[in-house]
This record gives sequence, structure tokens and C-alpha cells, in this order.
Amino acid sequence: TNEPEYGIQEINTIKQQYPNDFNDDLLTEWKVFRKYLFAQQQTYTNLTQRKQCINLVKKGMIRGIYPQLSLAAEIFLCAPISTATVERDFSTMNRILTGLRNRLTTEHLEQLMRISIEGPADLDNDIKNLIIDCWKTEDVVDATPHVLPENQAVLKRYYDSFPNIDELTNTTNPDVKKAEELTKSILNKKSSGNVTDKNTACHILNKLLGDEDQQCLFFDSANGINLHDASGNLADIDSEDRPFVLELKSSEGLGGDNSKKTFNDDMKLAETLTHCIEQKRNHPIIEDIRDRLAKAHEVDKNSIVIKAVFVGSFNIAYTVKDLAKSVIKKLFKISQQLKKQFPQFLRAKIHPLLFRPSFDIAYFDARGDKTFSSGPDTHEVGPPGRTKKYTSPSGWTRYGLKVLGKSEYKNDEWLHPFQHPGNWYRAFHGTGRATKVDFGNSNADFDQTAAPINALASIFKQGFRPARVAAHGPGVYCSPNPVWLGDSVFVGAVELDTEKGKKKFKCMFQVAVNPESVQCPINDIWVAPQPQDIRPYGILIKEA
Repeated sequence: TNEPEYGIQEINTIKQQYPNDFNDDLLTEWKVFRKYLFAQQQTYTNLTQRKQCINLVKKGMIRGIYPQLSLAAEIFLCAPISTATVERDFSTMNRILTGLRNRLTTEHLEQLMRISIEGPADLDNDIKNLIIDCWKTEDVVDATPHVLPENQAVLKRYYDSFPNIDELTNTTNPDVKKAEELTKSILNKKSSGNVTDKNTACHILNKLLGDEDQQCLFFDSANGINLHDASGNLADIDSEDRPFVLELKSSEGLGGDNSKKTFNDDMKLAETLTHCIEQKRNHPIIEDIRDRLAKAHEVDKNSIVIKAVFVGSFNIAYTVKDLAKSVIKKLFKISQQLKKQFPQFLRAKIHPLLFRPSFDIAYFDARGDKTFSSGPDTHEVGPPGRTKKYTSPSGWTRYGLKVLGKSEYKNDEWLHPFQHPGNWYRAFHGTGRATKVDFGNSNADFDQTAAPINALASIFKQGFRPARVAAHGPGVYCSPNPVWLGDSVFVGAVELDTEKGKKKFKCMFQVAVNPESVQCPINDIWVAPQPQDIRPYGILIKEA
């Protein structure tokens, strides 16, 4: 050892790092102590210099003689020799916990850090292939709850209410058999002709929802029959926009991209495709989806219209233009054909009014039943500062529908309690036949709501007509004025063979309309841009 230089550099470093604690006396003390240290080492050969220093500090033998050197020893005995381990841990954590991997649990992060720090620097090919094969073949379940943006959540709630095609077309379902028997027992009995009799209401609904080849299917969930109730979609009765919903496990494989997809990947793609749909722009993945759907439905690609894309799995809502009866009959095998085109296929759903609509008689809600016999009452309904007048339908009998507490609705404030600040506007929706005088404009295109009273019969016979642009823009049309609507061509008459002879009845729906989206081009006509913006809660009937 070079005794004159031994420890000098280290002592100077301590002085530089702690200028407020040490001065030149530290170096002087070290030079004196160094001679003592060398002498002790020759006497006690079994002790290292470090152990000798520790013993001296612990026993307080050097504090009075070497005060600065003693302080330095105390400081460094308390400090870690190196921060390399801590720095390595933080560096590893930052490398693993990135912006795209920000949902890792603490336990999962700890496991990955241990693998990264203590595992081998390189994986051999056998281990790499094993990991890749495991990743490809196993379904990875992400237990982390995902929060959907509100626009996506609204779409999901609406389309999740659609029935599964396989369940709807299963003719061997015992519940279908029971429903067919109940339907016969209701319709084989003549209507009393009394508007307050539910049997009369059922006969009118059958006229509205059924057709010559197939009756509406009535069932009673109170007796354990589990079918899909179409009452929540009655506002779509005269709309040609009745979509299918294709549900996929993920977007993997769409557009030729076979990489593994996360929830965030699907979310970003859904937002991109939604923007393209709104802007009416092409996108390679939309075109790929349309190609596959056209093959599955055995129609021309131009007949496929993508309406919406949303997540919670990966969902595509679409319509098939000019959907003739022959195509509807093929729905029995559509799931298998979709599965061939989409390897990530989970299930397919259909608009409740597109294939043999079913109506749950248990969904009549006596709390909403009312006969409006007196003159019309008016009330202000809607958000504070933006209320609109609600006029009661004088002369009509209302059958309430069981809509409170429905899972697809966020809460009941849109309807109940009456005049709550969260109430939606009240309006009325017709089921009648339009003429070329479209809202007083003989040169305007037909309104989308201008379908005949036997709308479904027309669809089954002639197929859907091409979509038409309405006089006040596309959407579901309704009116806040029950007198104007009730006397218009948009509320047609249904003829029934009753116990009192042939009678005609008018029917319209009482609906609630979303105040955030409804458009009011003129006083008597409102437009709900999307089907989910209008909710029927009552069936109104009166003798014509």
C-alpha cells in the first residue's frame, strides 16, 4: 500500500460532498488516524480495517480525539453502501409499467419485475415458442373492469336488448310452443269491442305486428315463459331501419390484422370506425366487414349498411337493404354463416320487430292504465329551464307498459316520478299510412315513419324499400300534439271482427323523447335522431 496517498482521495471526496459538515481538520485527523490503523492491523490480523473502525466508533474511543472523522464514520455506517439496487428496481418498474400497460395490479407488476431482474438475460427458443403458443391458444381474461364512454354505453344498452337470433328462430323451444298455444287462445276468441278490454288491445297489436303468414306471438312471463318482449321497440314499428348486431370476441383478424387485440385496441378502433360512419367516409376495415356480411347473408355488398360500432366485446350493428322474405327465412342458418366469415364470432342478434315479434302480456302495467275522458290537461315536463308542454290525449284509453326498472335504461327518472327534472319530453307516435302529401309538402320525399298500418306485412311481401330521406331529416318522428296526430294520416284505423260486429279502432303510442337530442323543426313535429332517443311507455286506443 502507498501509505502517504492511502485514503486521501476518499477523504477529499467526503469534504466536497458534505461541505457544511467537514473542513480541513478532517484530512489532518485522517493522516494521524491512518498511522494508528496500520499499527492496529499488524497487531490484530484477524480484524479487517472496516471492523476495526466499526469497533472504535461503537465504543466511542475516537470521538474526543478525532471528532470529524468520527462523524464521517457515523454517517456512512447509517447510509447504504450503494443505491444501485433501488435504482435498478425503479428502472425495471418504469420499463414494465408503461402508458399502454397502466392497468397492471401491484401483484402482477411485482411478478414481472422479479422475472425481469432475476430471470435469464435471454430466453432460449424452446421457452419463447412455449410462451407464444400459450398466448395464442388460451383465452386471456382481463378481470379489470372497463369504463365505457357514455356514447358507447348508450349504444351497448340499446343493442344489448335485442334478442339472440338462434334463440328467436329455435322452433323446438318449448316456450315457443306454449306461446303459440296462448296466442291461439287469445286470437281465436273474438274481441269484445270494448277499448278497456285487454283482449281488444291484443287483437289490435296483432294487426300492427303480425302479417298474413304469421301472427304476433303472445306469451306470459308471469307463467315462466322466457321469450323476448318487443314492447320496448314499438316506436320502430314503421321504421325500415331494423338492424342486426354481430358480436365478436375482439377485432382480431378484421382488415387482415391478425395481431392480438386488447380492450383499448378495440376501443380505439371502434372510435375510429364510428367517426368514419358519421363522416360517411370509407375505411378498409369497414369494407372488409361489409364483404364478409354480404357473403354470410348471400346479398350484394351494396345492401350492407354499417350503422354503429361499439365495444364491450366488439359489436357491429348493421342493416340489410331490400331484405326480402326469402332472406328473412334464411335467418335459421345465419349464425353458422357468420361464424364461417368471422372466426371471432360470439353471437348474432336481431331487431325484435324483424322476425315474428313477440309480446309479453305480463308487460302490461296497470299502474300506467288510464282513460283520458275529460278535456286535455297540460303540464310542463323536462329539464328546468328547457321544459316543453305535455298535452294529455283526451278521448283515448292508455294501456301502460312495464318500463320502470328496465336494465337497458340507466334509471327511471326519464319517466318517473312525473315532472322530475330528469323527465324526458312526452309525445305521441303514429302507426298510420302516409300519402304523397308529406307533412304538407307534396314535393318532399316520403317520411321514414310513413309506413302503412300493416307495416310488417308489407315488409314480408315486398321486402324493405330503399331508405328515404324524410322531410325534416332522418330519425323517428313523433308529435307533442295528440289532437293533430290523432286526426292525421299517421294514425290509421284497424278493423276488428268483434262480438258487436265489425269495428274500427285507432292506435298510437305514448312515448318519451330525449330532451338532449330531440329536434323540433315545427310545433307539431319532433324528430328523435336515433331509436334509443325515444321510448314507448303506453299504447293508446280509441274507437274510430
